[in-house]
Amino acid sequence: MYSVYKLTFENGQTYIGSTNNLAQRLREHKSDCYREKWRHLPIYQCMRECPDFDCNVLIQENCTKEVARQLEQRYIEIHQPTLNCVRAFQSKEQRKQQRKEYRERNKEQISLQKKENREKHKEKIALKDKEKYIRNREQILLKSKESYKRNKEQILLKQKEYREQNKEQISLKRKKSITCECGSIVIKDSLARHKRTKKHLEFIMATKLKSV
Repeated sequence: MYSVYKLTFENGQTYIGSTNNLAQRLREHKSDCYREKWRHLPIYQCMRECPDFDCNVLIQENCTKEVARQLEQRYIEIHQPTLNCVRAFQSKEQRKQQRKEYRERNKEQISLQKKENREKHKEKIALKDKEKYIRNREQILLKSKESYKRNKEQILLKQKEYREQNKEQISLKRKKSITCECGSIVIKDSLARHKRTKKHLEFIMATKLKSV
């Protein structure tokens, strides 16, 4: 049996909640108002200032917790209590909209937190990415190949535009190019990537076979 209750404090402020054990919930309120985790909430700030309050049961229903939350929200909208700081119940659409609005409001902060988190756990993230790639290598390569086929014209066009826009930088990089042992001319920064290519690996394999 769930109850929706209303607390009225000496200073006139009010709070509405719901519970399936009212006596226990009131004891929790009295203890939570001094806990570091909860003491900042308006209800507990008020409770420390005004420890005496009246408790009235607004409705009792034999229902699920979700329905009790819906009833609590309905009474919050009717009575407009001063100490409730969050909604008691939200639909999936409301929660989705609220998360979207939160992300929009805190875009820069979220981006900064993600960046800090990536820097903090760089090695773990790199290891997980590597393990994921090894597990799904065939699927990843297949998807990459299919994606390239679908978007080949756009990719080639973007590459052409990039080359046109960055002629000077590309020319400068080419001046820093080196000749690999396999005979390919590559940019110094791309040498490590080049050494994983099929051409280079085949050259290394052929050299080893000759030396045997």
